[in-house]
Amino acid sequence: FLVNNNTIPGATFAIGQYMFMKRDSYYRTPGYKGVKSSIDDVGIARLFVECKLHYATASINRYVTCYMYSSMKTAFLGVEKSLGDVVIPTIGNFLPLIIAAIALLHLAVSPISAILALIFFGVSPSTLLLLAGTMLLFLGWFIGCRQDGWPKSISASYGITMFMTCIMFFHSFYRNITGKGFIWKDRKVISKPSKKK
Repeated sequence: FLVNNNTIPGATFAIGQYMFMKRDSYYRTPGYKGVKSSIDDVGIARLFVECKLHYATASINRYVTCYMYSSMKTAFLGVEKSLGDVVIPTIGNFLPLIIAAIALLHLAVSPISAILALIFFGVSPSTLLLLAGTMLLFLGWFIGCRQDGWPKSISASYGITMFMTCIMFFHSFYRNITGKGFIWKDRKVISKPSKKK
């Protein structure tokens, strides 16, 4: 719902395999020439939002399978490049991004925190509240992942996923500010905030 009804270009995210759009609408945008980032699908989605045009996302994983990465290493590098290009730290958004990263880290350790609280402090209202919140987060993540056809092992590891997302974000930030960038489609990419004309 949020992806299909977003009106803020900078907050637009997309996965190319899930995108649907009318050809006429695409021709009303600048097309790939207007994409300001190295990520084609997100760039096109942001163009649609900027031009106040509609596109849709829908999971078709029951009918089509896409193997984007051949190993854990290529998956890590690919996802962190996407994070580095979609969420580009600037002076204006650096503090909110740090707060968001801390929140993700908190979510990552919440299952361990809940179990430790139960062991050391026993059953109490605050412990039960922490445990209930953790279980709700876990169930929400698990159900969403399973509906998208993810394996049970990945669906059951939301804490690890949150932690890895933070690691990827900070590593992509480091690669951008040091000028190392990323290799994407045989070209070096350094993500920078786009300048408004």
